[in-house]
Amino acid sequence: MIEFLFLLVEILAIVYLIHNIVGVSVKVDVYLIMLLAIGLGITIAIINDLIWDKGVCIVYGLLGLYVVVELKKRMVDAICICGVALCLVTVLQTVLFLPMGLLYYLVPYEDLLVLITNGGVFIILKLLKKTNIYSKTKEFLENSGIKIIISMFVLIYIYFYFAHIFKITGKIPVEIYAMMLAFMLVTAYIIYSLQKSNYMLKLKEDEINISRMCSESFEQLINHARKNQHDFHNHLLAIKGMQHSIKDFDELVKKQEKYIHKIKENNRYDSILYTIREPILAGYVFNKVSEIENEKIRVQYNFAVTTKRIEYISIFHLNEIIGILLDNAKEAVEQMEEARRNINFHIMETVDKLTIKVTNISEKIEQNKIIELFKEGYSSKENHSGLGLRKIKELADKYSYDIMPYNQVINNENHIVFEIVIYK
Repeated sequence: MIEFLFLLVEILAIVYLIHNIVGVSVKVDVYLIMLLAIGLGITIAIINDLIWDKGVCIVYGLLGLYVVVELKKRMVDAICICGVALCLVTVLQTVLFLPMGLLYYLVPYEDLLVLITNGGVFIILKLLKKTNIYSKTKEFLENSGIKIIISMFVLIYIYFYFAHIFKITGKIPVEIYAMMLAFMLVTAYIIYSLQKSNYMLKLKEDEINISRMCSESFEQLINHARKNQHDFHNHLLAIKGMQHSIKDFDELVKKQEKYIHKIKENNRYDSILYTIREPILAGYVFNKVSEIENEKIRVQYNFAVTTKRIEYISIFHLNEIIGILLDNAKEAVEQMEEARRNINFHIMETVDKLTIKVTNISEKIEQNKIIELFKEGYSSKENHSGLGLRKIKELADKYSYDIMPYNQVINNENHIVFEIVIYK
């Protein structure tokens, strides 16, 4: 009977510590009752030699499952929290059992001393709640690097423990073998989670960098518009003053048209600010268009995006799609003579969809060849992997948008058009 009691107290102490680390009060529910029932059932089986005497470690494994189910934690977090909790309880048990060992000579009942020790651990854990040790432990465990290190340490320790059992006994009991399989699955899951976390971290860093770049570009665009607005009155005075210095009417019209064209050129980027209401998209488009035009490639654009916060597609994926289309168009025309180095770029938003269209001069490409462009590794150009358009196809599978590439004759010359229709 006393074996049941000291195991019950030990499990409750560990559960109490886990809940305090997580910051959630302990409540008696079906999950806790099942954990205690299984623990007591394993103890009975050990006493009656139905399972191996080290089978009690199964209960510690079930603690991780309890944390996942009851406290809604990921497996990595559960292993980490349970590992730390077991270490802290073991340290307290060791500290308390040293003086308890002296009582053994007066009260030679080891199970009773273990029960008293576990009871003492529970009392200490209650007293520690008045300190900030639990909040500090929680803060410590929130570091993703620390969680991975502790989790892998726990799993490596378990594997060495299993190896030690096999070396001593020459066999592995069925219940321990089952636990080994479970921990192998957990290890595989942790490795997968680690890879996924690294990918998500890189993705988040890329999004932050893009957001920072777009914010800076949007701020430049605003400053550019403010400056031009400030100079607008001076431009009007300059145009009006021409009639006093130029007497010939035809020459006056010609000079004024030339001056107005120059003003329009200086202000052409300002239209991005008024025709794209989404700040990150506006900043990215301004940055991308100005970057291409710095390479002596003319971009004729027309925008109408009224949504201030686009939510039907990730703004970073939308920027990625636009960037790929513009990069491909730039690459297609950058070796042409200056008069043909033009890109038409349109973004139009309606009630139910957003349409992106990028057009550039190109030799005619058969429709089946255009479709091939979206396959990985294929390209109609030398030294070009074609991975960009493949990325657009992958994102289309995620967002279910339409991709419509086709040839179009404009001014008696063939153009290639890439049109993306994203539905809200």
